[in-house]
Amino acid sequence: MKIQTGLLTICFLVFPALFASADTPPPPQDDAKAIHISADRLVSESRADYAEFTGNVRAVGEKFDIQADTLQVFYSPAPDTQAPGTANRLDTGTGKTVREIIATGNVTILFDDKVAKTDQAVYSRESGRVVLMGPGSTVTGKSGRISGDTITLHTETESVTVISGGETRVQAVIHPDGSKNDDQTEK
Repeated sequence: MKIQTGLLTICFLVFPALFASADTPPPPQDDAKAIHISADRLVSESRADYAEFTGNVRAVGEKFDIQADTLQVFYSPAPDTQAPGTANRLDTGTGKTVREIIATGNVTILFDDKVAKTDQAVYSRESGRVVLMGPGSTVTGKSGRISGDTITLHTETESVTVISGGETRVQAVIHPDGSKNDDQTEK
């Protein structure tokens, strides 16, 4: 097990090999397809294909920006048949791909023109889904806002499923022309 404390930035293209050698060159900072993570602490289990970032976590990728208290990353062997550069591939450069990412605690995700806020978010590469879980989970964009206890974003089909919990109901505010700012209060 490797433990690193202090502010760090890790590029997933070389992450599992990061502790392999002190001579390993730093990751390129301008690699647009890499996921760059900064946190106060990192615990990595190479043999278990697992890493956990804690404290002021920020993960920035080409199409998203995640902030959370904790970020867990689970790896799988990279399939030999998957073509390089496929949209769903998060290759670490070491024969492994990111299988699942779990963000927990004060989670904020910026993607496209939207902002998601939740207690926990789970991304599964295999299903291409992001599931937001926790009371009052919301996704806000130009055309409105949705909220519920569980929001499932299907990245491949660009569809959304919202489920309410016991005493709460699914809520939606829709701006058909997309011109209203969601920060305006409804009457």
